[in-house]
Amino acid sequence: MFAALCDDDKYIIEELKKLLLTYAKENRIIIDIDEFESGEKLLNSENNYDIIVLDFQLGSSDGLLQRSSENAMCFPA
Repeated sequence: MFAALCDDDKYIIEELKKLLLTYAKENRIIIDIDEFESGEKLLNSENNYDIIVLDFQLGSSDGLLQRSSENAMCFPA
């Protein structure tokens, strides 16, 4: 499973990463996690993700605008 965490706050990314890794361990799932500090960097990624956790407010743009550019179903955190 591939996950992307996108937030301009490093603390939030670290906490979300801990939650996902705990879930993965409890359910015997392997999750590869990529971290992004901006929506632009996420959109420039060539990877496909099963899970995207996206901040609602990302500096100059917001998660809803980024969501509309993604091919996956995304729910702003």
